[in-house]
Amino acid sequence: MPSKNIAFAGASLCTLLIPIYLLRAVRDEMAVQTGTQSLGWLISFSFLALILLSLLFSISGKTNRLIYRGFIASLCLLYPAMALIPAFPQSSTAPILFVLIGSSNLLLVSQFWLGLKEFFTETTAKKAYPQIMLIGSFGVLGGPLIVTAMAGQTITLFLIVSSIFLALSALFIANARVITVPSLSRLPPQQSPKKSRQWPMAGLILIYSTLATVLYGEHIATVEEFGLNQTDRIQFFGRRDLWIGLITLILQWLGQKVKSQENRWVGFRLMPVLTLAVLLLIGWQSSLETVLWSMVIFRSFNYAYARPARELYFINTQGRFNFKNFIDTVIYRAGDLLGIWLFQLLTGWQFDYLQIACLLAPLIAFWIILNKRIVKTLNA
Repeated sequence: MPSKNIAFAGASLCTLLIPIYLLRAVRDEMAVQTGTQSLGWLISFSFLALILLSLLFSISGKTNRLIYRGFIASLCLLYPAMALIPAFPQSSTAPILFVLIGSSNLLLVSQFWLGLKEFFTETTAKKAYPQIMLIGSFGVLGGPLIVTAMAGQTITLFLIVSSIFLALSALFIANARVITVPSLSRLPPQQSPKKSRQWPMAGLILIYSTLATVLYGEHIATVEEFGLNQTDRIQFFGRRDLWIGLITLILQWLGQKVKSQENRWVGFRLMPVLTLAVLLLIGWQSSLETVLWSMVIFRSFNYAYARPARELYFINTQGRFNFKNFIDTVIYRAGDLLGIWLFQLLTGWQFDYLQIACLLAPLIAFWIILNKRIVKTLNA
């Protein structure tokens, strides 16, 4: 197994997740500053920005890697400029930063996993990916730790620190070497007997992102309702992500210990039920602590089980990586659009959070059906 590639890929993922989780708190702060009533438009513009940015990565081969590094370099310059240049008043900076962070973070992670196919074969990837995810999970802790330590600082400093870690991530992955045996990127689709299995994952991602965005809308609305100042809000978001990172790391470490392939996906199968539970919990008691722990449980189980399953699923259905990129970006953000406008529509009709949870139950049932098909592919 190419252990050096695992080390470089894990280090790159770790340093990539640090700024992503640091910027997550900044994005959520921008959402509160702009107002919950504007979330629908903010996420709609994030979707459009993602489509435009994705066009940059439509070129395949080595050029794609150059574009990825160029994109990171552009962000390293753009993030501090957004806060430092006086031409951007705060009233316009908040929505622009939300859109930029929301679209670029998703694209960065998607392109990272897409680029890994050049470094591993199908056999080595199945063994290496869990290790890479485990190393990368330290970045999920690192970002929130920086956020909580710097909670009283300006947004400008957050953006400068995130730019430094983005540059480090690009540096690590640039030092990895493509292995000499045929990698996943060099295997033509006809070599794989497992075809036409991508749509169940597309449906799952659409349902997941729809429900996740409804939860996101509820949690931003709750934070806004309690009227915290900026420092307290950032500390709240940092504490949330710190617990998410810690629990994710523990769950992924425990997942490494599970030998049975069938038992490995128990947490993945529990995600729909867990999602319904946190929706009902927020509906029952919409407080800061309830929202905090609901988001911690939901996101940590997603990062520990659902996200790894998505990456391994596309190893089992090799030769469809362009479709994977489409799912990770366009379909994911389409679910965001559906979720936020559904949330704003239902709240506009005076439905409370408990009623919204009950109305979303049919989506949970369909998610369970899709999960069964996906787990069958993962166990193949």
